[in-house]
Amino acid sequence: MLRALDEAHPQNIPTSPTRRLISRILAGFSFRIEKNVAVFAIIRTMAYKLTKSEDIFHVDKFGIHLDVFSKIGDCGVVVVETETGHNQEFYDIKSTFKYIVLDGEGSFFLDDEEVPVKKGDSISIAPNTRIYYKGKMRLILITNPPWEEKNEVETRSSVW
Repeated sequence: MLRALDEAHPQNIPTSPTRRLISRILAGFSFRIEKNVAVFAIIRTMAYKLTKSEDIFHVDKFGIHLDVFSKIGDCGVVVVETETGHNQEFYDIKSTFKYIVLDGEGSFFLDDEEVPVKKGDSISIAPNTRIYYKGKMRLILITNPPWEEKNEVETRSSVW
């Protein structure tokens, strides 16, 4: 940007630290030269990625329904719905699991310790913690790093 101003009015553009500051200030602007005057406009960019509901990966397993969304940075995002719970005990060797209870209530069993949860609660579970849960719930699950099948270890294929 400053190069175009340099070419139009080289005597009006300062150098060194002042020039760097002006460059940072102008970074969000677009401009053009009209009749020896710089005309500025704010550049508005809207970067987003829309995933349509029909493009979401759906899985049913061990008494739960999963809507698996695309990764967000270094996290995986899943909506979990269950009428009875996750009837499989497992642990993940790499990912931290963060569950947010959107609706319902139930209990998580973490290394055999019962942890009751209800709507509005959240629970963060460290890697290598054995997990299963019971109850009628709708949950958001955020995994960091994103869940990978190769990192999940089943300890009991059926809990009840």
